[in-house]
Amino acid sequence: EGIDDFISSLRGWTKIFPDNDAISNLDKQLGLIIYKIISKKLSFSNFERLIAMIIGSASDREIWSYVITMVDLLTTELKSSRSELQTNPMKSTLSMPNFKWKSSEPLGYGRTADSLTMALKFELSGHLYKSIDNFWEETFENKPWSDLTMRIWESYRDQGQCGTENPFSREMSEAAMRNWLHSFRDRFLYQHMPNGRVPTNGQPIVHRVAGDPFGGLRPRKLDFFVEDAALPDGPTHDWRNVRVVGELIASPRGICKKMHKLMRSFREIFYAQPLRRFVHGFCLHKLHVEFWVIDRSGAYSSREIDVIGSQEKLVRALSSYVLMSDEELGLDTSTRHDGNRLLVTIPDGDNQPEAIQVAPEPVARPETIMSRANTCYRTLDSMHLIKFSWGSGASRTEIDSLKLARNMEGVINLEWSKELYEVETHGKKIQFSSGEQVIMKDPQQTPSRGQEITSTSSQQYYKKHRLTIVKLSPYGRPLRSCTSVREFLSGIRDAIIGHYKLLNEAKILHRNISEGNLILTRPDTEGITKGMLIDLDMSISLNLRENPPEADNITGTVKYMAIELVKYVSNGIFKYHQNYWHDMESFFYVFLSGCITYGLHPRWAPTHLNQWCTADHGNNFRIKKSFVIDEFEDQILNNFSPSFEDVKSLAYDLRRILFIEKLDPYEENENTDILYGPIIRAFDDAIAKIDSKGLSSIQVKPITPLICRFTDKTYPLI
Repeated sequence: EGIDDFISSLRGWTKIFPDNDAISNLDKQLGLIIYKIISKKLSFSNFERLIAMIIGSASDREIWSYVITMVDLLTTELKSSRSELQTNPMKSTLSMPNFKWKSSEPLGYGRTADSLTMALKFELSGHLYKSIDNFWEETFENKPWSDLTMRIWESYRDQGQCGTENPFSREMSEAAMRNWLHSFRDRFLYQHMPNGRVPTNGQPIVHRVAGDPFGGLRPRKLDFFVEDAALPDGPTHDWRNVRVVGELIASPRGICKKMHKLMRSFREIFYAQPLRRFVHGFCLHKLHVEFWVIDRSGAYSSREIDVIGSQEKLVRALSSYVLMSDEELGLDTSTRHDGNRLLVTIPDGDNQPEAIQVAPEPVARPETIMSRANTCYRTLDSMHLIKFSWGSGASRTEIDSLKLARNMEGVINLEWSKELYEVETHGKKIQFSSGEQVIMKDPQQTPSRGQEITSTSSQQYYKKHRLTIVKLSPYGRPLRSCTSVREFLSGIRDAIIGHYKLLNEAKILHRNISEGNLILTRPDTEGITKGMLIDLDMSISLNLRENPPEADNITGTVKYMAIELVKYVSNGIFKYHQNYWHDMESFFYVFLSGCITYGLHPRWAPTHLNQWCTADHGNNFRIKKSFVIDEFEDQILNNFSPSFEDVKSLAYDLRRILFIEKLDPYEENENTDILYGPIIRAFDDAIAKIDSKGLSSIQVKPITPLICRFTDKTYPLI
């Protein structure tokens, strides 16, 4: 209540400047914060630093500065919990790089239906299999409910639906198909369910309303879906409750578009249900039906099944969808909602399962389908991070690296881990060799036709992803939430120290240094915040004599990738032996990006560094090399945020150390002190200069801007 009152009083001051757009926007943000407090969607921990500043007698100017930073972070996070751990939307095979476009989301992924369709095509290319011979038998036969689906079919057949009343024909319209689904549901599904008119597990919805279901990333129209039968009847639906999706089409020219729409719907389900194991779906044409299963490794389908001659398989499949158990539908069984909290249940053999209370909204979740699908939750006490991940499909996982790095300074700590599920569990009996693999080299190609598979190695059909859960400590906050230049510098320095220890003590190379993989801890008893390195998904062990094949794949987040690696990628070379020097260069780009964009409202922060992470790798290489080598002062230093004017000398020092005057750093050298020592000392010297100005380690200067830039003029914000 005290926080609510305080923020309300701040809003009163914003009313004094009704004609200032920036302050009007701040007023709206404060209003949204108040609403979230009342709705209990924000916790006390979100305001700990603000409270500490007030108690510590910080100046009004410092408090206002922090408030602006805080509301920017909280309202941005509330609008969209973007994953910090996204993989790229381009084709991904064992020979391709594991790079990411941004720490927030893949480039252009899903901004429009067309861009999402294009991204999904590339994402699933090579991992999509059509016309599997034994799909029907493995999915719908010899199940506990198979006899009931047969009885439903026999009832349908015996009532003349396959004779003179057969609605399926070449002249059938989409409206007639929709009417058939309504009729089939009401006449045959409901009356044959064990519980009367309510299906055992799911209830079919024949629907077509834009924006419903809600809870996804974009408004979608669904032709048909099955949702939880235990839900009360109502006019609206939530993607979190969608179990099966289907699309209807009468015109043969629209089949491909419906397939794309089905894939977009799959994506919405995986976003709303990030721990979903797999999803069932179908595409019904007036002549045939095709059934699909999609998971984090790819998608596979049945053959096109005729529905004019007989609707047996269509009738039995639709009946099966409402009878399947949660496990058979691929639903998450490790979590359950309980009011304003989410309970994560961890099985422990014969012992009582452990239940962990976490905040219901993930702090990170994937927007892609084919990815590691890292999904992270904050424990209610804000002390730990619970991370679910499907991994890369490699034999060696992040957990292996975390175990070697336990209790290591500057690296997030693993408390425990457990494996929950394997993709192979539901796909091990599928005969992928009998189907057609779809590889879309042409962006205009559709997944309607594939090529015959010549390989007989099951290892090549799909990556054997394993869903794991880990409990990590401490729970941190993003590097971009830093409230002072000192905190920013010390956070990066601490992470570099963690990288040094990881390399020299655990013999692990991180290989994906980015803004999203550095966090700041809570202040300790002396008020000191530490920086930490997280996300060892792409790390490799230097102790292994024979690393798996993917160990040589170029990895990293494109924006922060070393120039040499970007050059190789631009030339179509995706395998290269990365070393610690590449990671140190990535730290440099994290530093530069922060100096340019932190301390400014996102609306006015320079965006020219985004030219380093476009879909044109050749352009990425040319521009990054030009900015760093030839135009460092004009493109980089002259764009530093006003708060970072005093660290330009550090930028020069880091550039000199990394590029050794010759601007050619990539000579292999086992002596890691060549880089680590000088770089850490450079950060220490810069931090010492800040401290020498009379600022203690607790009372530091916030980096949030006190000015907002409009064209060539500067106006005071406060």
